[in-house]
Amino acid sequence: MIINRLGKNHSFLASLIAFSLLSSAGAFTGVLAAASTAAPDAAEATDPAESPKEVPKEAEKAGGEEEGAESTEAAEASEDTPKLPSKQERCEQWGDANVAVRAGGAAEALKEGNYDAAINNFRALVGLDPKNPEFHIGLYHSAAKAGNWGQAYLGLEELFELKSDYKKQFAKQFAEVLRENGDDAEAKEYDKMVTKTSGDATAYIDKMMADFIEKSLFEKEKAKLKEAYKPPERDTVSEDAVHIHKSKYGLTYENMFARSESIVIAEYKKFESDGTISFFHPPKAIYRIQDYLKGPPLNPYLPVRYEFCNKIGEEKPDGWKFDKTLMPKPGSKWIIFIYNGVPIDGMFETYHGAFGRQEFSEENYDKIMRIIELHKGQTGR
Repeated sequence: MIINRLGKNHSFLASLIAFSLLSSAGAFTGVLAAASTAAPDAAEATDPAESPKEVPKEAEKAGGEEEGAESTEAAEASEDTPKLPSKQERCEQWGDANVAVRAGGAAEALKEGNYDAAINNFRALVGLDPKNPEFHIGLYHSAAKAGNWGQAYLGLEELFELKSDYKKQFAKQFAEVLRENGDDAEAKEYDKMVTKTSGDATAYIDKMMADFIEKSLFEKEKAKLKEAYKPPERDTVSEDAVHIHKSKYGLTYENMFARSESIVIAEYKKFESDGTISFFHPPKAIYRIQDYLKGPPLNPYLPVRYEFCNKIGEEKPDGWKFDKTLMPKPGSKWIIFIYNGVPIDGMFETYHGAFGRQEFSEENYDKIMRIIELHKGQTGR
């Protein structure tokens, strides 16, 4: 009966089954859609490739922090580097300034591997303090490093004279020195002293030299550069104001003596003129020479150009007019300084004109004679 009913109503069942299947398919499709929608979100949250901008920022931040940390560490390391003692402190430590300086030089040379310089400094130290074993060992050590086996031998030989018990302790080192100096027989004797526990002072020497460097280096004073020379500022002076031929600075007995070819003592006789006498056209004064103070003998008749100024740029005085009273008194004695031994226009020029004619007096004579005495052998007398 049921079957019949199903048969009768098969179209209705088909529709119902189809509806059910479609509903189930729709629900399943919704689940798949939800899953497919959620998957990209999850991928975006977990896949670094989907968020490239965020990763470099983190890395950049971390890198910046590392660089900052390194800079800070470098600065702290620089601050932590102990400053060397001063030279004065080393002098007080060693008790002798020369020893302190030489020890500092030896330590610096050892540190830089400049063993020749170290040898020189240790030789000086041995001379300053020959009873200090450290200096002899330093000499040996530096010389051995430099291959200077003669100095190495001296270093150990002098050490053994100071400390004879060191022979066993330095047996290996001395055997090498002897061998390098060609004494193989004695070297073998010292080789016998070397055992597993004694006879090799390598570690002892290295430790001593390390300690020596540490206690000897000092902070070098920075050289103070001299300031650039600055010439003093001077007022500008015109050449004419100081020139010997153009200024009053030439008017001295010393200058007259040096620049006059002849110096004579003469008696004034008279004057002559070839026309009108003016300030700049002076007359000819006639003198007769009585004595020669400098230069070769001249004709006793001495014509002189009688200047009225010192020829240093003077101007003609207002109202000046020639008068006989401006000339010397006949028979008066004068010291004449002749600038050039050759006359010009029949007249001799005197040094700086009027200044080259000095009236004879005990004072003026003493002035020129004092200068002549200072220049003996140069006057042509």
